[in-house]
Formats: sequence, structure tokens, C-alpha cells
Amino acid sequence: MHLKRGHFHRKPAISKNSKNFQRHQKMYYNKTIKIIDGKPEYKGMLDVLVKTVRSEGILALWKGWTPYFARTGPQTVVTLMLMDAFMYQYKQLST
Repeated sequence: MHLKRGHFHRKPAISKNSKNFQRHQKMYYNKTIKIIDGKPEYKGMLDVLVKTVRSEGILALWKGWTPYFARTGPQTVVTLMLMDAFMYQYKQLST
């Protein structure tokens, strides 16, 4: 029932794209920003993205995706399956 609705297919696409943003956001906000010639190392999120691609390559944007999906994928599947089961039970009780 759960897999028919396409939830399982959407999760990899969502996590693949959201992980990129989260990684660079963390680099910008949590990293100790170096001061070079009196200026911060990064000017903003886009600057973090550009400098990462230049120094590490385009595949660096997906660094850490596998553990992220391994952590969130099963949780999402179980959550959506339970939601379907609870909705089924609720509809049975309300009719």
C-alpha cells in the first residue's frame, strides 16, 4: 500500500537535494570562519557553494548523502506506513 503511492521514490530525490543545502549551510554557520586580510573566508551561502565546487569538485555537493539517506530513509518509510495504518483504522472506526 505504501510503495504504490510513490513515497519511497520521492524520498531519495528529496534527500539528495536537501542534503546539499544543509551541508553548505552548516559549513557557513557552524564552521569557525577564518579571517583572511581582515575579511571573513565566506561572504555567504553561494560563496561557500562556489568555493567548495572549485576546491573539491562537483561531487563534493553530495558528500555524506549515503549516511544521511541510510538514517532518514527507514524512518520515513516506517512513519508513512504507520500513518497509512492509523488512517485506515480511523476510517474504519468513523464509518
